[in-house]
Amino acid sequence: MKAGTLQKAGLLLAALVLLFTCTACGWEPDNIPYEPDTPEPAPHDGLFVSEHGTMAFSGDGESVVIDFDEELAALVGLPAGEQEGTYVFLTGDLPPHGSMPSRYDVAHELRITVGEQSSVIAIGIASQDGKTAVSGTGIVTPTRIPMLFRGDRSFSVVFRKEGSIHSIERFFFTESYGSNYDDAVHYELNSENGSYTVVVKPEGVQEEKARTVAVDADFVEKLENVLNEHNIADWNGFDERDPDVMDGIGFVLRVVTEDGSKVEAVGYMEWPDGYNEAAAAIHDLFESVYKKR
Repeated sequence: MKAGTLQKAGLLLAALVLLFTCTACGWEPDNIPYEPDTPEPAPHDGLFVSEHGTMAFSGDGESVVIDFDEELAALVGLPAGEQEGTYVFLTGDLPPHGSMPSRYDVAHELRITVGEQSSVIAIGIASQDGKTAVSGTGIVTPTRIPMLFRGDRSFSVVFRKEGSIHSIERFFFTESYGSNYDDAVHYELNSENGSYTVVVKPEGVQEEKARTVAVDADFVEKLENVLNEHNIADWNGFDERDPDVMDGIGFVLRVVTEDGSKVEAVGYMEWPDGYNEAAAAIHDLFESVYKKR
């Protein structure tokens, strides 16, 4: 072997050793995708619907069946109508590596591939006037995938999981604990002209000390995530009461969305599946507002 060849081989070996050593010491390249310090969310599963079509996910994290109308298909550069394909969420451009696969809750792009055609679509939510848009962490949720398009103005096509709760207009939840009214819990959310207020009366607080607090759309989104994560829509129509128990425990829940859809549930010494976990999450969210005041 020639001396020059040996020298190159030696340099390559040294570089590989250095790379292995740095990796073992915890070194990582610049601009790697951000990974939250939380468990990775499960892949999307089920039918997601928008005004311009649908996306059906199998839950395997790879395959999707899209059905876009002509307008959306032209925007994303994929065929219209029902198409089988694959998908992956991406970081967006991270020089020098480019766009890389990432968790969907921190993704900036969605790549959909149908046959030999592939399209990378920006992810984000545009303001109502189209002048600004929000992208990045938390934009894609288990029940929402918003596609962002920019031109003379920005606009979004938002896909929402079929049967999910979104665009809450009113929310009411109360728990009673026997005959002591001060022990009852009472939470409300109301929307008026695009503004939101909540009423919070935690357990053990007198009714006159309940607080009414203005909240923003971020709070409403957190509430929607709680309701969807715990499948509250499945509670609709639940109405079970034990007539043989006096001075017992009960609850009432009512959700009304902007399109008039409702979820209503009532229980007295009877509870729907997953009640304790869902109620605990609702308590945490509303009481966090009470404590901040």
